[in-house]
Amino acid sequence: MTALAASPVIMQAQIARSQRRQVTRMGLFGLGVPEIAVIAGVVALIFGPSKLPELGKGLGKTVKSFQTAAKEFETELKQAAAEEDDEQKKLEADAKK
Repeated sequence: MTALAASPVIMQAQIARSQRRQVTRMGLFGLGVPEIAVIAGVVALIFGPSKLPELGKGLGKTVKSFQTAAKEFETELKQAAAEEDDEQKKLEADAKK
């Protein structure tokens, strides 16, 4: 009888442990550290150590340009939303008159 009584408690503990294990941190583009390390190793084998600085520099410039474009896009969206809000407020004020 004690095995049956302890069974739900054991099941809950196992579920809690499995849920904790499922929480993972993702790095760049949803890849974890091991995946990024494997990709970096393959790139090093393909291009060789002499080309790695050039590839890193190019990758850095590309990432920076993507970040800049994303910031510009976000700024434009915020400006458009603010303009839309202002226009909506003007229409509401005119409707109350």
